[in-house]
Amino acid sequence: MASQKSDEAILQYDSILAVHPFPWAKVGLARALRTKNRLVEARNTIEDVIITTPNYFDAYDLKADICCDQGDYAEAQATLTKISIKTPRNYQRKRALSEAATLNGDFETARNVINEVIANDTLNSASAEDCLTLARAAIDQGDFKAADDAMLKLPMSYINSTDENSRLVQTCLNTLLAHDSEEGEKQFTRI
Repeated sequence: MASQKSDEAILQYDSILAVHPFPWAKVGLARALRTKNRLVEARNTIEDVIITTPNYFDAYDLKADICCDQGDYAEAQATLTKISIKTPRNYQRKRALSEAATLNGDFETARNVINEVIANDTLNSASAEDCLTLARAAIDQGDFKAADDAMLKLPMSYINSTDENSRLVQTCLNTLLAHDSEEGEKQFTRI
């Protein structure tokens, strides 16, 4: 897998699984199938892991990723919600939940979850991506004040050194906020 030889990885995982249905091998197989865009097989494989080994928490993350690849955002959100209850301090998983909720159109959940991450993730504190996610969710709910507050939390180091894609997201969010604001010109000073 690391050398991007997915076909060989699939053969190896199949040979391991012929000996014994190790959950880790099924997860590896599902990952390899996903890289080959064999999403239905990948999803069936990972769902089997979840059924037979419900405490293999990484399987839920992979299932959510596969569901998103398939456009099944509701199932991705439901999967991440279920596992987030069991792992309440896994903030990376909650970030993924917020993203899945956004893709599913559940902006209230997306906003509540990312607010929880920002308030409680003391190891990573509020990252710039978290602030952008919160701003997007707030805009989607029509709460431009909260979106503006989230944008104001972006660290200057991020604003000055961000990659092109993140800068585009930031610029788009600021443009939406400027359009909604009576102080439009003031908003653009942060771009």
